[in-house]
Amino acid sequence: DIAMLALRRSLPRTITLARPAATQAAARSVSVLARSFERTAQPSLAPLAKFAGQQTRFFCAPSAPEDDRKIFVGNLAWRVSSEDLHSHFQQWGQIEDARVIMDRENPFRSRGFGFVTYARPEDAVTAVEKNHDKEWQGRNVRCNLASSPPPRDPVY
Repeated sequence: DIAMLALRRSLPRTITLARPAATQAAARSVSVLARSFERTAQPSLAPLAKFAGQQTRFFCAPSAPEDDRKIFVGNLAWRVSSEDLHSHFQQWGQIEDARVIMDRENPFRSRGFGFVTYARPEDAVTAVEKNHDKEWQGRNVRCNLASSPPPRDPVY
């Protein structure tokens, strides 16, 4: 919490008091300070007024799990980029993410596969049906619904 962080920074690191009455008085003053700080730290909506009337796109939690909306695209040509993947697959529905996986040692070279995440599971199924084993940029592309990777064993 930002308010409590600022409050902690304003207080001394340690308070050493010998008498119980002084300890209680210090505790009361700290709690009063915290309450007054919380009242003044309310967020203001004034900075958001400049966006009034503008079309705003809000991202909500998707209704379907990502496994149902994500497809694996394999056997890609080396020159295919994430933008190419996005532009090719957007004809089958609204895409949330399209990513070609790049080589670790050479970040300019594709590993030959990627993932496309659609907004709706129906779009993902349609894209798989329309693209599986079809030729795109000189290669027969392999498409299927992506599955979660298997859980890894902890490294000790």
